[in-house]
Amino acid sequence: FLSSGDNIGASTFESFISNDNPTIDALNAAGLEVSAVGNHEFDQGFAALLDRIPVSLGGTGDPTDLHKTQFPYLGANVYAKDTSNPLLPEYTVIEKGGVKLGFVGAVTQETTSLVSPAGITMLDFGDPLVAINRVAAQLSDGNEANGEADVVIALVHDGSNSTNCATIAAEPTHFGDLVRGASADVDVIFSAH
Repeated sequence: FLSSGDNIGASTFESFISNDNPTIDALNAAGLEVSAVGNHEFDQGFAALLDRIPVSLGGTGDPTDLHKTQFPYLGANVYAKDTSNPLLPEYTVIEKGGVKLGFVGAVTQETTSLVSPAGITMLDFGDPLVAINRVAAQLSDGNEANGEADVVIALVHDGSNSTNCATIAAEPTHFGDLVRGASADVDVIFSAH
C-alpha cells in the first residue's frame, strides 16, 4: 500500500479542521507503507511537516503518538537551501516475499509556486529525474552498505493530463522528461499530482 503524495493538506474540511489528524490516523490504520511527499504536504510549511512525521525521519512511527505517520515520507529532491543535502529520507526498502523493493520518492520541482513561500524558505526542490536516477543507481550498485533493492520503484508527485503512456513519454513536460530519462535502474514509476 503506497502513495505518491498529497495525503495531507488540501483535505476535506473534516480532516483539515483537525490538523489532518483524521487522515493520518486513517492511513496508519489502513497500513500505508510508504509515500512520496506531495506539494500539499508543504502547505503549512516544512516545520509543520516535520512535526507530522517521526523524529528519526525513518518512518517507523511513534506508537504513543497516533497522529504521526507510521510510514516514511520520501523526498529525494527536497534539499536544504542552496545545497544538494536531502532533508527527508530519499528511499526505503521493503521486503515482500523475499524480494527487496526499493522505493524512491520525489516531488514536483514546481512546489515553490504551489505553496506559500513563507514555510519553505529553507528548501530547494531539485530536479526529480536527477534525484531518482541518483538514488536508483545507489540501490542497484551492489553495495549492501548503502541500500540495495531487487526492484526500484519511483514514487513521483508529478504527472500528466494524459493516461496514454506513449503520449506521456512524448510530451514536453517535466514528467515527460522523467519518463523518457529514467535510468534502466528504475523499474516502475507511480505518479500522482
